Amino acid sequence: MKFSINTKYFLKNLKYIQSNSSSNTNPILDGIYINVNQDDVTITSSNEKDTIKIKLDQNLTIHSTGNILVKTSLFIDLISKIKSDIIEINQLDTSVIRITGNKVVADLNLLDSNLYPSFDFSIENGQQITIPSYLISKIKHKIIPSILMNSFDNNVLSGILFDSTRLENKLEIVGTDSYHLSYINENFNGPKLKFVLSKKFIDLISEIISDTDIKEINLIIKEKNIILNLPNYQILSRLFDNEYPNISKIIETKNQYHFEINKDDLIDAINYATTIRTNENKSSSLQFDIKESELVVSLQSMEGNVQSNINIEKSNINPTIFYFNYKYLIDIFKSITSDKILIEYQSNIQPIIVKDLNDDSYIGITLPIKQ
Repeated sequence: MKFSINTKYFLKNLKYIQSNSSSNTNPILDGIYINVNQDDVTITSSNEKDTIKIKLDQNLTIHSTGNILVKTSLFIDLISKIKSDIIEINQLDTSVIRITGNKVVADLNLLDSNLYPSFDFSIENGQQITIPSYLISKIKHKIIPSILMNSFDNNVLSGILFDSTRLENKLEIVGTDSYHLSYINENFNGPKLKFVLSKKFIDLISEIISDTDIKEINLIIKEKNIILNLPNYQILSRLFDNEYPNISKIIETKNQYHFEINKDDLIDAINYATTIRTNENKSSSLQFDIKESELVVSLQSMEGNVQSNINIEKSNINPTIFYFNYKYLIDIFKSITSDKILIEYQSNIQPIIVKDLNDDSYIGITLPIKQ
């Protein structure tokens, strides 16, 4: 097996492979599988849940065919450091490849490619869902901040719910860690489906389409998997088996009280207050004191006290004091695109609802802390 390829083109596609890399229980999956055909080269990477396969058919010369498996991190790190327009990759024998570029010659040991699993990217007999590309960006910025981070991959709250079964001609998309929640609904004329996708799958799609002018993407649901099928790019992801919590009741909550407030002033007030949180007092709660014409944001710790007063508008107020985890508020407030935020509430033991005045499809919800 031997081929030469434009370095910049190769690295552009290797970055998607790198984005999909993670620690695996199966060490074979720490490798990148490279298959050299007569007309193209395919590179494949899997993290057990998400698998990406990329076809390279430009800016390359194929000298001989074959396949290899090489450790992903080492291979990409080396390729990225070679200052050469073209690099050559040549399999010397069953255990070593030689990478040549400019004045650099490097020999890397191979993994056993015969142990690499096969992945079924076929889309026959699958059910297709088509969504606009802009929705992926919206999910990344508005939904993902609310999902459960740093958890086991099989925890359904570390994924994103897609549901077209509950509302007519609507696709509902939800992310929550059970403490705060982000929700959007979009017009949708596709099939009735309900599934949960991994964050990594959305991240990979977002990276790929940001480098293209693709307006729509087709996702194919097949058995317990979902497949993205684009020219030269395929991503296979295992769907979550667990049932996603029922969020309909909280989404449909109608609160009696509300007010509008400047988003930047509110985020600044939270940042000022949280400056005095100390390592010894990380559990300090952020206080929201809702008054008739202003919101007082404050935090008290061993280091002192910080308070900001922000005017509120268009309000129907019941003076109330809330306590919050500031991180959940920031996650939601930073998802808002309008200059002002609409906050709705009922009492200090019930969730507050945050709305984007520029986007009526979005709702953010967070639970207060009981004092």
